[in-house]
Formats: sequence, structure tokens, C-alpha cells
Amino acid sequence: MENLAEKIKALEEYLKLPTTPVGWKVVKGPDEFPKEAKRPKRDYGFPMTMCQGNTMARTMGITTAFTAEDCDCYPGLLFWGWGELEGGWKAFEDYWMDGNYKKTREAAKAHIEALKKFSFKKGECGGVVISPVKLGLIDPDAIWVYGNPAQVGLLLWAFLRERGGTQKLAFTGMGACLDAVIQTTRTQEAGVLMPCPIDRKVALCQDHEAIFAMPSSKLDEIIEGLRVFAEYGSLVYPWKQNVVVPPHWPPKSKVLLSKIKR
Repeated sequence: MENLAEKIKALEEYLKLPTTPVGWKVVKGPDEFPKEAKRPKRDYGFPMTMCQGNTMARTMGITTAFTAEDCDCYPGLLFWGWGELEGGWKAFEDYWMDGNYKKTREAAKAHIEALKKFSFKKGECGGVVISPVKLGLIDPDAIWVYGNPAQVGLLLWAFLRERGGTQKLAFTGMGACLDAVIQTTRTQEAGVLMPCPIDRKVALCQDHEAIFAMPSSKLDEIIEGLRVFAEYGSLVYPWKQNVVVPPHWPPKSKVLLSKIKR
């Protein structure tokens, strides 16, 4: 396969994906944004969450580009190095405690530290481009694939085909963009992740959807795994199920059936 569009087409065919895979690219500044990209503040008149841009990419085919002025998401602003919280991290702890998101302040502190592990310092990220991979507008740092548990589980099987073991990606539960972009690119690991509450509440991610995130460097080996599975018919989607078995009836149903004359 010569280019990303062909690779993504193969991915979509193997998995029967309902939405197209999305690429995320971290850039130094707006000068590196594709001319086709929409800027939320400039083009729509209001900032958005980056996961809204992600949904626009995978369901509508729209490329979006974000800087601090385009972002209206507290994990996005704080952990992508685009804003500083008045009152410091204690104010974030207070927010979680006031909303009863955390039982103790120690739990709040521990979760914040987990989020900070995969974050940018101020000045490290000049902008983010979110685009359908098959458009070829960016060379993505990370690729997100949304699917149901059977689809993302098959991607995990393909990823672990050569290496075995278990996935190494962690899931913080708050800020899928941190887990699926920053963590993925820094560790060069792939795996199954859950959409964060903001992705579900604001960006309209559906209840049945999960994420498989990968650095673009792992795309070829994952597609190769899917190809081999399809060739041998061992692991394919939709899953083949065998219903050619005797029915298993509850005891009272068996008694009733025994009283029926054929």
C-alpha cells in the first residue's frame, strides 16, 4: 500500500467501521495548519472542545485546527499547555471535590498527577490539527479508530499478534485526547481506550463506542494482522457465531416439550 488513504480503506473494509479513522497532528503554530482546516473561533464564531473536532472529522469529514483561542475545554487548555488556572492545581482539586467527582482530596491530587504525566508544558504545543486520515491533509502523530467492543477488540488482537502480552496504554478516564494522542505518541504504544465524559456529553460519542488509539508507526503491522486473520478466517468482523447446537431448555420447558406428541 502506497499511501495512507489506501491503508485506511483496508482498515475500514476489514472492520466495517461506522465512522472513518481520525488523525491528530501536533504543530508548532497556525502557519502549519492545512488551508482546508476550519478554525472554530474564526469559522464558527465560538470555541469548541477538541473532541468535537474529532467527531466532525470522523462523521462529517471536516478537518479542524485548534489553538488556545479555539479550545473551550478545561483538560484541553490545562494539559495541552494553553492555559494556567487561577489558584493553581488546588482550584482543580476544589472543582472535583465540589462536584463529588472524588471522595478525597488525595484521590483528586493523584488523578491530576496522572493527567499531568501525559501533558504539554506551556509553549510545547503550538496547535493541533484533527483530520480524517484518508484525506491525506496531515501526516498524523496518532490515529483514532472508533468502533464497538468487537471491532476495537479485533484491532487489539492485530496489534498483539507479533508482540504478545498485554497492551501498555493507561486510561485516566478524563481527557481521552491526553490518553490517545500524547501518551500514544510518547510511548509509541497502541491499545483500547474509553472515550472521556466530555467526548460523550459534548461531542456526542455513542454509548456503544470505544477507541483504539495508535501511533501512525503501528498502522502497517496492525493492518497486516487483520489481513492474516481474514485470510485464515480465524478472527474476522462481523464475528462468525455457531448456532447449530441443540437448544438448551429450562427443566419446566423440557417437561412441556415431552408432553407434545409429534
